[in-house]
Amino acid sequence: MKKLIAIVVALSLMVLILPLISSAANPKSLLWGTSAKLSSANSTVGNIPDIEPDGRGGAIFVWEETNATIGAGARIQRVDKNGVNKWGQNGKLVSASATVPIVKPDLKGNFIVIAKTSGDDFILQKYSIAGTPLWGAGTTVSASSEDYWPRAVADGKGGLIFTWSSGSAGSKELYANAVNTNGNIRYANKVIANATDDQYSPEICTDGSSGAYISWVDERRGSNYRDLYMQRVSYHLNPYWQTNGIAAVTAKEASNTPSFHIAIDKHKKIYLRWSELNTDAKYYVYAQRFNPGNGNRVWTNDTQISQALDATGLYRDGLTPQVSGFMTFYNNISAGSSNILGGQINAAGSLVFSEGTAGKNITSSISAANKYLLYNVCDEVNKTLLSWNQTNDASYDLVVQRVDSSGNLAWGASGVTIATGLSGYTNDGGQNNSSNIIADGYGSLLAIFFRNGGTASNGLYVQKVGNNDTSKPILKGINIKNRQTFRRGFLMKVKAYDKQSGIYRVDYYLDKNLYKTMYKNLKATLSPSRVKKGRRTLKVIVWNAAGVGKSLYRTIYIR
Repeated sequence: MKKLIAIVVALSLMVLILPLISSAANPKSLLWGTSAKLSSANSTVGNIPDIEPDGRGGAIFVWEETNATIGAGARIQRVDKNGVNKWGQNGKLVSASATVPIVKPDLKGNFIVIAKTSGDDFILQKYSIAGTPLWGAGTTVSASSEDYWPRAVADGKGGLIFTWSSGSAGSKELYANAVNTNGNIRYANKVIANATDDQYSPEICTDGSSGAYISWVDERRGSNYRDLYMQRVSYHLNPYWQTNGIAAVTAKEASNTPSFHIAIDKHKKIYLRWSELNTDAKYYVYAQRFNPGNGNRVWTNDTQISQALDATGLYRDGLTPQVSGFMTFYNNISAGSSNILGGQINAAGSLVFSEGTAGKNITSSISAANKYLLYNVCDEVNKTLLSWNQTNDASYDLVVQRVDSSGNLAWGASGVTIATGLSGYTNDGGQNNSSNIIADGYGSLLAIFFRNGGTASNGLYVQKVGNNDTSKPILKGINIKNRQTFRRGFLMKVKAYDKQSGIYRVDYYLDKNLYKTMYKNLKATLSPSRVKKGRRTLKVIVWNAAGVGKSLYRTIYIR
């Protein structure tokens, strides 16, 4: 009998351990045998290509290209989940005179491109999923000379809010524009900040209510002091906080340009993460949370994410929002080598996972001397997708990884290599910094990179890591009949499952208003004291771990 029990226990342990061994030994691989090619042969690609998921397992790409055969300008392309170019071999030309294009979803199934013209104006165009331009010849936004750093965010109503810096050194000011769903300018050239000296390098994110948060570098104390300022604007571009913004970070040392990023979490809390040079001649990475109503700091002290660093690079990586708080990663550059460290910070400002105060080393198992972080993005299910360059003699490799909310590596200790032998290596992205990544919304990652071989093989390429399952979760029903009447608090039970990635979240709506959200729990109680009497429409949305939802409706009566 004891022997039988021992065998059962051993088999049980094997059932638990084998999936862990299998996962570590067999990380995700490349889905497409041959990377999809975006640009034409012998093209020169400028600036950083931008990328957004198409909602169907593929992505929308925009980039700046110069080619002797097809000419120059900003181009856009859709690549489907199988790596097929959907809008012709060379994509569609946005404008022959346009540069530095960016793309944003309008949250209605279409995509808006904004690019700078040779005359220092901005041109905007909206494309359908089929690649049809929806705004005729495009919308031109007239701006002043020497415009820089366009940044944009969807307003949730089919339009866009975007910001930029305008003017020459010593007189740069920050502006914002708003365009509606039809391409008409709602508000033009609204001043965000025009204090003394320069305001530049804006970042923008949604406020979750059709408005936006904007942060920027500010030299109003003098050109030697580069502080960080922030502002919140409404859908109508009216400021919530004091004129010219609030001082979010006051630089401790002169001539230090901080790297910074802003983001909101799933509960619309706003965070700022930055790096700066301290008085001990070392670099540190910090974070702070701000009050949406008045811009005041929420945490008594800034959260120190890193230990003292000889140098650090935040480059183009950002914050990855969680249910509450965020995850963030940075470079630790010292003694001629670089590793990537990171951690999670909750809404109270506490480090959730780290190695002491240094952050968790994500690349400690990789032998390459230098790993330079490029991006980290959220895959919508409390996991972060990373990309970095790692040196390989005179060339570099592009590598990606997935990290969960506990700091565990999902794709093996070394990550997944997207491309090898890439030339033009620098510590912030390679030839023209031409790489980028995005989550496809179904649990996979899409990466774009530039290969410069000096031959017909050079150009922009796209590769995918993960799976091609774009199916929705199966929602079998709830324990509530249509037109059922309730007199007291009632318990709803949802029957749902998802074979691919599991159930992640359930949202309960009453008359289009979000009433309750449950994570990994299919039961919820509604109390009549919080629900108006009468006829109500109940909507239940079940989300799988890939961020795909399935809805069910009921008409109920509360008496």
